[in-house]
Amino acid sequence: MRLLSSALILTCLLLGSSSWAADTPASQADELISQGFKLRVQGRNAEALDLFTKANALAPSGKTLAQLGSVEAALRRWVNAEEYLEAALSRHDSPWIETTANRALIEQTLAEARKHVGRLRFDGPVGAQVSVDGRAIGVLPQAKAIGVLPGTVNISATAKGFQAFRKDLVIEPATDQLVTIALLPEPVALPPPVTLVQPAQPIEPAPPRSPWRLWTGGGLALAGLGGVGVGIGWIAFDGRPSCDAASGSVCMHVYDTKTLGWVALGAGAASLAVGATLLLWPSEHAPAVSVTAQSIALTGAF
Repeated sequence: MRLLSSALILTCLLLGSSSWAADTPASQADELISQGFKLRVQGRNAEALDLFTKANALAPSGKTLAQLGSVEAALRRWVNAEEYLEAALSRHDSPWIETTANRALIEQTLAEARKHVGRLRFDGPVGAQVSVDGRAIGVLPQAKAIGVLPGTVNISATAKGFQAFRKDLVIEPATDQLVTIALLPEPVALPPPVTLVQPAQPIEPAPPRSPWRLWTGGGLALAGLGGVGVGIGWIAFDGRPSCDAASGSVCMHVYDTKTLGWVALGAGAASLAVGATLLLWPSEHAPAVSVTAQSIALTGAF
């Protein structure tokens, strides 16, 4: 009831200072305010708000903003009322808004609205885009303080290169809270591991075998085979008669070739082994062969 009385007084003060001489946007706005006043007397505040909004669109001024704030307060839309009334007090565009009585009445209505509104201020990194309940507020550090109704609100902020900030905050009426926006850098994506592929080593062809190895190895292998054959033969003939005896008689002479057979067999096997080694051993590790009248020497890396 007190708000309605204040609104009526404010409207009367406004109408008393209006000029109807010229058909200007200001005079048209005053006419709309006059019609809105009649609606407010009838308790039709929502319809009056529509006329005041049109008046402010025609000729925005401290007077029209004050009327909007007054009717929003009557409708208990406290956040809107606070915004309009603060805007009205910040205007100095006519003698009407500078009148002490008018300003006192606006300030009284604003104080009533602030009893029902919580106030939020913001601090954080430069460039962060702040939103409250999905409504963009501004970019820090220019994001303005705002009024919100009591209850839980969701505060979010984003900035390039940072993770999104989100926080639920409980708002109490007639409070002023500073919200500190803390943004964490986005995690750096690590590149996938690089697998190093070693280039295939070219396979070098085996060096050709030298002619001396082929001839020497082949000769020794053949000689070795012969020696093995002779040794086996001598061992086989050992103890056999060495003469032709008549039927019924015994030859007193027998072959004694066992020792020579084993010597020939051993020498042949050694010669065969050396020859095979020369033929089959890789060229880079080729053994050295030394042949004398009494022995065969094989040297090399094994």
